[in-house]
Formats: sequence, structure tokens, C-alpha cells
Amino acid sequence: MVYLPQELMGLVYQFDPTFHDVYKECVAHVRLCRARKVRLVKEVERLRWEPEVHVDGSWRPHHRTLRIIFRQRMYSLQIPFDYPFEQPVVKLWDGTRFRPFDVWSPAASLLTVLVTCDVEGNAGTEMC
Repeated sequence: MVYLPQELMGLVYQFDPTFHDVYKECVAHVRLCRARKVRLVKEVERLRWEPEVHVDGSWRPHHRTLRIIFRQRMYSLQIPFDYPFEQPVVKLWDGTRFRPFDVWSPAASLLTVLVTCDVEGNAGTEMC
């Protein structure tokens, strides 16, 4: 946390008495963004260890599109900036888009998304 001199803080609070609350929210948001990025990197690393998954080698954490081969099908996952609070958009590489999840949970991982899309694509069942 950045500390300002007392006389400067007095001037800031004269103009905006909610400054401290807004500042704390901004710091929390930055920390949450960092946590989201760390989670995404960890999930991709876990995918790389799965025997049935091949992740495109050119993926980097700042890219928001992930190309994956899973069970002989090629997928493209467009990962939103608010992942895991927003669900990824899943497409086959030919452009066919899978419908969004009826209920999305931030606890779901990218592997869960792939398995669900594979089940839906092969059997036509409802998403789990």
C-alpha cells in the first residue's frame, strides 16, 4: 500500500472522502487479476501433462485464445479476461461453436470444459 504525506492525504480527502475505499477496491482488483493469470497458467500447465491433450506450443499467458487437440478433435478456447468468473467460448477449429454452459461455476477448469464439450459433441447429451 502506498502512503502519502498527511497534508496531501488531507487535500485528497477534501475532494473525495471515499478515496481510501476506492483505492482499496483498485488494489484488490489488481491482485485478483494477478490471481486469475496465475490460475490460467497453472491450468494450461496441467493440460500439458494430460496424456490425451496436446496444447499449441505458441500459447503465452497474455494470449486469450488457446488451441488444443483433445481426443483427436481440435478445439479453440477463447478465454475472457474475467476467467474463471466468465466461461470460455469453445469452438472447433472449423468454426463450429459450442453452446454456452447453462450454469457456469468458477470452480470448473479448462479440462472440465473440454471433457464436457467432447461428451456433448459425441453423444449429444446435456452439459454437466
